[in-house]
Amino acid sequence: MVPRGSHAAPHKLEPTLSISEAATVTAAPPLSRGGPVDAARRMRIAAAIADAARPEGPPVRPHHVCQAAVGVVGVSGVSLSVVGDLGFTEAVCATDAASEHAAELETILGVGPAMDALAQGDPVLVADVSRPATPCQWPRLDAVLSPLGVVALFAFPLFAANATVGVLELYRTRPGVLTSPEVADAQVLAEAAMELIVDLGAGDPGHPHGLLLGPLDPQWATINQAVGVVSAQLHSGLTEAYLRLRAHAFLSGRRLLHTAEAVLSGDLRFTADRW
Repeated sequence: MVPRGSHAAPHKLEPTLSISEAATVTAAPPLSRGGPVDAARRMRIAAAIADAARPEGPPVRPHHVCQAAVGVVGVSGVSLSVVGDLGFTEAVCATDAASEHAAELETILGVGPAMDALAQGDPVLVADVSRPATPCQWPRLDAVLSPLGVVALFAFPLFAANATVGVLELYRTRPGVLTSPEVADAQVLAEAAMELIVDLGAGDPGHPHGLLLGPLDPQWATINQAVGVVSAQLHSGLTEAYLRLRAHAFLSGRRLLHTAEAVLSGDLRFTADRW
């Protein structure tokens, strides 16, 4: 088991891939591979995902993995984030408001277990976000997560073509570590989410991002549109424009979507000296 606030030796990875690039990968390992114990775990988790998808009917989608993960691992909430075309994570599905908001805050701040898992390619398991491995590991993170009731965070990277393309992040409202079986279950769930992304992308290669995803996907169309407007206002690149949008959201205490909507409505305009 990985100690609190730490991670195993990082894998050798290629740079992160956007989800658009990852969806073009055609080879996905079957969920039933492995020895008898591993196969039994995978079959149990596949059944839980199928149960989560049953009320909506086929096809099974990544947000069903998040729903299944709550019961399989025994956590309070789960989110799935992928790397967007600007190179930053986008939360595309979540089981509750707290997991969605926590994922967004990590994206805005650019720090946290999900960011570390994405960069390092290994699970990052934090038993208590108020007690990171070092005092300066994730400045301000506990202050913004505590009001949400997020106490423990467990981030598992998603891989495609030897690169990280996203993160499955689980949280609990109480401190404590994951057991070794719970870690193994979460890793299989992360693999299942990636396999679904690959399979769905192969089925509709013209729309690899929109096919994913769940209820949060439309908000990223609004945010990306706002980034384009900010870029035009600042005469800057899209990456700088997105950084400015994120910074304004954090400094003003507004949600990223609400900040984007203010830009599109004309209520918020960026200038060179306005953050």
